[in-house]
Amino acid sequence: MEVRQRRPSDLDELVTVAARVRDRDGYPMYLPNDDYVRFLERPVPLAAWVALEDTQLIGHVALNEATSPPVMELVSATHGTTQPVFVARLLVDPAHRGRRIGQTLLERATEAAAALGRPAYLDVVDTPATAPAVALYRRCGWQPLGRVGFDLVDEPIEELVFAAPQADVRTVAGVEIRAAVAGDVAPIEACVADAYAPFAERIGRSPAPMLDDYADLVARGVVHVAVGGDRLRGVIVSWLTDDHLHIDNIATTSEARGSGVGRAMLDWAERRARGAGVEQVRLYTNVAMVENVDYYERRGFVETHRSDDSGYERVFLTKTV
Repeated sequence: MEVRQRRPSDLDELVTVAARVRDRDGYPMYLPNDDYVRFLERPVPLAAWVALEDTQLIGHVALNEATSPPVMELVSATHGTTQPVFVARLLVDPAHRGRRIGQTLLERATEAAAALGRPAYLDVVDTPATAPAVALYRRCGWQPLGRVGFDLVDEPIEELVFAAPQADVRTVAGVEIRAAVAGDVAPIEACVADAYAPFAERIGRSPAPMLDDYADLVARGVVHVAVGGDRLRGVIVSWLTDDHLHIDNIATTSEARGSGVGRAMLDWAERRARGAGVEQVRLYTNVAMVENVDYYERRGFVETHRSDDSGYERVFLTKTV
């Protein structure tokens, strides 16, 4: 599964997914003129992402700057924050549920809010049909903030309001780990070049991470950065699958090497895997990068096999978490 930023060309397929969700769950409760386009585009989202399986769109989430006035009043009265963001339009195609798609989308929106330095909230109508959604929010660590009531087209409804868990940032090794944003692309590329260029002669060609399109990877939401002292210290490219967390690339700057930044990023990846309910973290490295193989084995990874992959001789390793 891939999560990336929403594009205008996704809208038609999103309308189909939203219609399936409404047929199954009755969400949204109120949809004037069955206008799914307006439902998805209003209010204009601060950011939005879609989940895809191969090329099929199977999920969506948005981050908005506004929601219903009663919810915003509760947030303001309870937390006194003036710049909250609101997770909204979380949709998962009913045919693809039970695979942590909703959790992954929710995580992506929460990380984006943390990267912006703004607290995140969400609201959900309190009905028996929304019980699975409420259970998801609680499993993901969202905290109940309160309950609001108002009339929706002359029908009284109640909504539950939740506050996001604290962002998963740590000061281990003097860094915080957060989702990468577009402004990080240049320092990410510099970090990767710094980490991998010394191995080019040994491998006989540029290491694969130096050839990746980091603007695209950041847009897809699979890149996190370790930042300390307002400077990028490390990069990790990773994503969740049905049964493991895959690390595609992990790199630190030369000045951060030996300071524990790499260990902090691996610890973060293991926490993320456990939080998602998967039992393994998997990664690979080039056979010529023997130092990396030794480092990962000291961290508890076990070699599973070696093979030629995309023209590179690679060592594949797994750790049970």
